[in-house]
Amino acid sequence: MRLLSVLIRDLEDDRKSLITYITTIVGIITAMALLGAIAYRFFHQGSDEVYSSSYYAFLFLGGAIFTSLMFSDDLYSRIKNHQFLMLPASPLEKFLSRALIIAVIYPLALTVLFSLASLILEPLMYLFFSEPITLFNPFTRAHIISYLHYVTVTSVFFLGSVYFRKIHFFKTILAVLGVLFSLGIITMFLMRLIFTSYFVGWELTQEFQSYFTIHYSYPFKTWETVGNIVYFVLFPLYFYTVAYFRMKEVQATDALQ
Repeated sequence: MRLLSVLIRDLEDDRKSLITYITTIVGIITAMALLGAIAYRFFHQGSDEVYSSSYYAFLFLGGAIFTSLMFSDDLYSRIKNHQFLMLPASPLEKFLSRALIIAVIYPLALTVLFSLASLILEPLMYLFFSEPITLFNPFTRAHIISYLHYVTVTSVFFLGSVYFRKIHFFKTILAVLGVLFSLGIITMFLMRLIFTSYFVGWELTQEFQSYFTIHYSYPFKTWETVGNIVYFVLFPLYFYTVAYFRMKEVQATDALQ
């Protein structure tokens, strides 16, 4: 399968960076677990959120930064763009390889890494500091939901990595903030027009809560379900689709300049 060959090639190209990144994660996990064990030993205060908090930080922030750099060299670097263009694989295979790395391999590898780290570190912390063993559990509902959020969030940064030429991470954040700000302004004006009688200036009165509960509580649950489908399914599909066609456009034009 060419897709598998492309996937292995992409991982091999970033092998040194990935090793450095993994080493950094292990170092931070070890340091936080050690500090937590010391705090428990001397102050009898510990936290079972050491692994979860670090996991979420690397999943979302680390994943967003990693995603933003996914195409920075291969599409816009004059040194590597020709090599990427001449790779004997279809644009779809090149695209799917990077998408699988972001959406599947990265969160899976991160989960396995944290699970193994807790299995090794927690017995050691118990042995030396008598801290209770609290293993990292990736099978909770919160972790599953966080993965769904991760897919949606990184799909935006995936599009940013293809769309912007430089400073992909920060430009994507600015673009998202601009869209959210614009939607917020539009929503505020629509609310002000539709529910005029429940506003005092630009503030909602207490009567609005009762009115909303009576007339919109049941439809709101339906719209919440629709919103989840749009957010967790349609948004990622849309951003990945736009990113794919943007990648083809860049390969056909910008990469040859």
